[in-house]
Amino acid sequence: MKLFPERSVKRPRLVKLFIAASLLLSAAAAQEIRPADGVYRGTSSVKFAGNSNLHPFGGTIEKVPLMVSFKDGKMNAKIGVTVTDMTTEKRLRDRAMWKMFSSNRFPVFQVTVSDAPYAAAYPGNGQPGKLPLTITIAGKSSQTVAETSNFKFGKNSGSFRMQMSLSLKKLGLTAPVAMAGALRVDDQVEVSCEVILSN
Repeated sequence: MKLFPERSVKRPRLVKLFIAASLLLSAAAAQEIRPADGVYRGTSSVKFAGNSNLHPFGGTIEKVPLMVSFKDGKMNAKIGVTVTDMTTEKRLRDRAMWKMFSSNRFPVFQVTVSDAPYAAAYPGNGQPGKLPLTITIAGKSSQTVAETSNFKFGKNSGSFRMQMSLSLKKLGLTAPVAMAGALRVDDQVEVSCEVILSN
């Protein structure tokens, strides 16, 4: 004889409740990630890193203004970076870099995104996305693709991350040389951007 009778548990009902709650959470997450149509303004923290025959180098440009818009599943963006804001904490190297960018004639280089499918930039399921963009430096434009991740969007704000590997040669630039040729910068430069937006 059992002193304490077992309490009946309606397991099928509990399973249904669990599934329903999971679906609701998934739907809420999807709503947070997909931005509403409109124009968002914000800033980006841009980091760049490269290498040379002597040592690696890098730098950060804080609070670069930008504008991003979303409409009908398409994404457009425009970023302008002042060349002389790019520093590597080595004055001689910086001057060589600014000269490479022809900063006297072209003080700002542009990054633009034109009608890129948002579904490609954010494929979901934790997978990185692809964002085609155009970089215009020293009056020359080049196409490249950035990898995107960490998309987070609420009702009036959002953020995401971009990173790309750029070839100076493909951008029509000649890698700078300093110290009478003793310092030579490699062709490849890694760039990452942390974008924060609000509308």
